[in-house]
Amino acid sequence: MRRLVVAILALSSFCLAQPSPKSALPSDAEINELLAKADQKVNDFETAIKLVGPDLDAKDDLVVLRKNSSSAATAHEIIHLLQKNGPTAYGLVMLVSTLENIALDASKTAIVLMARQDIGAAHTQTNLLVLGQASTSCRDIAELLLHATLRMIDVEEEVVRSISSDKH
Repeated sequence: MRRLVVAILALSSFCLAQPSPKSALPSDAEINELLAKADQKVNDFETAIKLVGPDLDAKDDLVVLRKNSSSAATAHEIIHLLQKNGPTAYGLVMLVSTLENIALDASKTAIVLMARQDIGAAHTQTNLLVLGQASTSCRDIAELLLHATLRMIDVEEEVVRSISSDKH
């Protein structure tokens, strides 16, 4: 998570240093659509985890399942709060980070599954495919949310710079 925050800060610093046309603030409709899609992607992840759950029966695997459930619950909570209270850059970055964690959780679960199951079995391949799709879709929506968040931050920082330059 620390690496994601550092990457976001580095990217935003790089973007701000570059002359670029003014960003447009993401509309409420755009953010709400992205939040709805993110919620669906988290639901898809939960479905994937339920599908592979019976194949993960060792004690360590149950810890993986609990962590996956916790990550999904956190994402749903953040999405709900953003929909209820309106988007903030901080809230959106938290959601992007959580979605990236979910994508990583899906990948880790696939690795655990590969270690415990016959990789050549059709059932295992189906489970791996579903986990891979869940991971990819969470990463994709996280990237879209990141772009919208960076636009929001750019506009907010432009307002702060404008106010700051008016005072001097």
